Amino acid sequence: RLVLADVVLEMPPMWNWYRGDDAYRAFMARVFRSRGSHWRAVPIGANRQAACAAYRLADDGVYRLHTLQVFTVAANGIARVTVFQDPDVFALFAAPEEFPAGSR
Repeated sequence: RLVLADVVLEMPPMWNWYRGDDAYRAFMARVFRSRGSHWRAVPIGANRQAACAAYRLADDGVYRLHTLQVFTVAANGIARVTVFQDPDVFALFAAPEEFPAGSR
């Protein structure tokens, strides 16, 4: 309910991107099917925009950094999500690479 009907999801440097809440939901459903449904999102900031570091629970019980997601927020919802999965970008934010399940 937070994303707008015409939300855009992009993942530079990949060329594919998704427009619209149906495409966004379908992409996220595919991610959860392929990567599992156990995730943690840690709030961060990026150029004064809302953002989060997304961690996926691995088989060994450790959450590992998967992506950084930057949200462009309009008055009535999220208009754009830019997703980075590049270790060089992770380093810019000094986000921890992992943490054990159950930690805060």
